[in-house]
Amino acid sequence: MSFSEVRELRLSINDPQNINEIIEVATLLDLPAAPMPQTAYYVTATGIYYTTEKTSGAAATDYSPVELFYSDAVYQKLIDTLGAAKAVCRAFHLIARKLYSQLGLVRSTAGAEVTEYQRLRDVYLYYKDLADDCKADQASDAGSNTGRYGQMTQPEIAGGLL
Repeated sequence: MSFSEVRELRLSINDPQNINEIIEVATLLDLPAAPMPQTAYYVTATGIYYTTEKTSGAAATDYSPVELFYSDAVYQKLIDTLGAAKAVCRAFHLIARKLYSQLGLVRSTAGAEVTEYQRLRDVYLYYKDLADDCKADQASDAGSNTGRYGQMTQPEIAGGLL
């Protein structure tokens, strides 16, 4: 399994969420004491991604596992089967299937005890739109379905006497 391929895919599809960088370390003891913000650390020995809110003085006990949509093995299989570019679109479809458990709190008001959660349909449409945009980008990059048109010359029939 290629960590760099899976890393690029994870960063492209925002899995784990709110992470802008993923760094590989060998063991839990190699986790940095001064971690970078919005960074997940992949521990090769355990196969688990960790993060912390601390920016200095962090010990291994300050790190907690990161919640992921899918495992590295699933993403690696997508990359091996479809290629890196198409794996991004397929990953969006896979994530859209798992959204029910990911409904998040949108608003909470203490006065009237109003709690509003994201609607499942809204979250699903978000990921579906990302997948559709991804397909359109791939088609455009491949030079197909871009709205281009060409001009053909008029064929000459019967020596042009028609």
